[in-house]
Amino acid sequence: MKSKSLFFVLTFLILLSIGCTTKDKDILDHPKKNYNLIQKKVNVLTETTFQTPLQVNPYSFVEISDWYDSESVLLLRDENAISYIDQVNLKTGATTEFFQIDEPILSVEANYDYSYFAVQTSTYELTSPLYFIGKDGEVVYKLSEIGEDFSLFWNPYKHDELIIISFLPDWEFDVYQLNLKDKKLDQLDQEKMYFQWLNEDEVAFLEWSSLAPSFFAPIYSYNFNTNNTEKYLDEVIAFFTFPENILIAVHVDSIDAENSLYQIFQHQKVIGELEVPTLNTYSEQWWIPFHQYDANEHFFYYLKPLSSGDFFSYDNPFELTKYNVEKGTEQKIMDVDLQAPIKLSPDGKWMLYGNQYEWLIDLTNKTIHSLIE
Repeated sequence: MKSKSLFFVLTFLILLSIGCTTKDKDILDHPKKNYNLIQKKVNVLTETTFQTPLQVNPYSFVEISDWYDSESVLLLRDENAISYIDQVNLKTGATTEFFQIDEPILSVEANYDYSYFAVQTSTYELTSPLYFIGKDGEVVYKLSEIGEDFSLFWNPYKHDELIIISFLPDWEFDVYQLNLKDKKLDQLDQEKMYFQWLNEDEVAFLEWSSLAPSFFAPIYSYNFNTNNTEKYLDEVIAFFTFPENILIAVHVDSIDAENSLYQIFQHQKVIGELEVPTLNTYSEQWWIPFHQYDANEHFFYYLKPLSSGDFFSYDNPFELTKYNVEKGTEQKIMDVDLQAPIKLSPDGKWMLYGNQYEWLIDLTNKTIHSLIE
């Protein structure tokens, strides 16, 4: 169903243009990519089997897009109007071509178990095809002419399912549910642009009021089997979910608060809390740090500012911090220079970092290494 509520779209984009994971769509945890900003001394690589930096052509290199598995990454390059995604083994340095296409690749996003990769491209006809690639590099499903840009919300419980927000001209959008196993695409009668999975058949979203603009909104849940919608949690400023029925809700006492409260829920029961210094934008936008979650070890990683302050003038380092959800303890891993995307490896031992994922963090030895010369 298409929404033509300009207020709703603006409200969502303002809040969610600041932060989650990532290379995700912008919630101002996500400044736009700013290439070559990191100037950091590289540690001597010790006690690791990974070979860095990688041997790449600096003129064709675009970015490291994602992990392929715990030892390999997917590297995006452009040569002679052809886009290539290479699988690069960090242990051996071996490079094999994973996927190529004669269209500019805009983004690459893996599902939760790295069995599928969504590749968004652009064409000279100004369309934006969306390809779903299997582990073997072959296209298993293609969407074309359904939108100009996309937000993807992979199901962490059913790895071949996801929700797709397809952005159309004139502030309109459509919502789809795609099952890659059955190759089934269904349009949903929903007018939301942000979904998080609560379990394999249930999603959550923020229920913004169109009549009373606010920074805060309650969380509602929707069940695909019963079509029931019900209130899940009282008003929050933002939220995100992870496997094992983990939901993290962000609360503040006021929009000028120096700290934000991150409450961690499991099955709607609070199991942990932490306070995060707030970087205030003094605008409608709300900042949330880049973060990742290790479902195997129950660790929540995030980039923590040393103090609260102005988002745009803050120039101190950020602490890469690990919060143990089971024990309620917090540990500093290291200082990093930038508030930039992070991506945990499938085995939880490594982390890609940077606007091009051009740095590799060894979480065991607490060292950082450049992947690109």
